[in-house]
Amino acid sequence: MSVNTLVTDPPQSGASPLPQLIFIVCEIFIRHIGFQLLP
Repeated sequence: MSVNTLVTDPPQSGASPLPQLIFIVCEIFIRHIGFQLLP
C-alpha cells in the first residue's frame, strides 16, 4: 500500500514527479547496462 500511496501522492512543497520519473528511468537504464556488461 505504501508504494501505491507514494505513486499516487500529489506533489507537495513545490515537488514535482519529474525527479522520481528520472530516477526510475536511470535505474532501468543502469540495470540494462549492467546486464549488457555481464559476460
